[in-house]
Amino acid sequence: MDESRSTKPWRILCEVYAKLLAMLVQHWVFLVSCWAYPNRSLVKAAQTVQKHALHLASAFGSLRRLITALMTVQRCVAAGCRMNRRKKYPNTYQFLLDGMSMTTALADVYGAVGATALAIGRHKAALGFLEAVALGVLCNALVCLAVWLAMGGRTVTDKVLAVVFPMTAFVTMGLEHAIANMFFLPYAWVLGGIHDPQFVAGALRNLGAVTLGNLGGGTRLVAGVYWLASLRPSGRTPGMGEEPPHAP
Repeated sequence: MDESRSTKPWRILCEVYAKLLAMLVQHWVFLVSCWAYPNRSLVKAAQTVQKHALHLASAFGSLRRLITALMTVQRCVAAGCRMNRRKKYPNTYQFLLDGMSMTTALADVYGAVGATALAIGRHKAALGFLEAVALGVLCNALVCLAVWLAMGGRTVTDKVLAVVFPMTAFVTMGLEHAIANMFFLPYAWVLGGIHDPQFVAGALRNLGAVTLGNLGGGTRLVAGVYWLASLRPSGRTPGMGEEPPHAP
């Protein structure tokens, strides 16, 4: 935009802001109309909102007309915009609305991958708080050690080999990393934990505990140890006849 050759750059800027405001209004309409329905298509909902764009724009002069226009769009989006059902490869919303067991359905459609991901997520959610903290401490100590070793490598081969062994140990021992769990736990929640409040509570507990453990393991066991070994000030004052140390 800053390199535009137009003689009216403010017109371009106003157009950009108008489109951003339109996207904001469209998203708000989604939230109040179809966001709670898993079988609604956001693509079709966007098309419906765009069809009523002139109606909405003309209603901005009056609050009453604007409320009426928004309610009209909300009813249209809530009543229609449904996804098409599929028999061979069902959509996720079909599993949710039909009350099927997500584990069984995914095992039938996608093989054992979905069932394995769900089992991993449930195992993580069942960990106790202290257990998750301890696994997080050990995990991020290895991760930060891998980064530190890679920084010390001079060639690509050095860096790759330095990362391999700490990462292999991290995965083999089943340690917990908060960033990885931000994928596994929501994935398992979608697969089969939506109607399980114990799983949701366990997932939140796991993320909090593992994050604390990762912070402690990375800062104390790796960065803290190297700081104590190399950068900690000695605190010793020069004695009689001694000169203070000079910076090189």
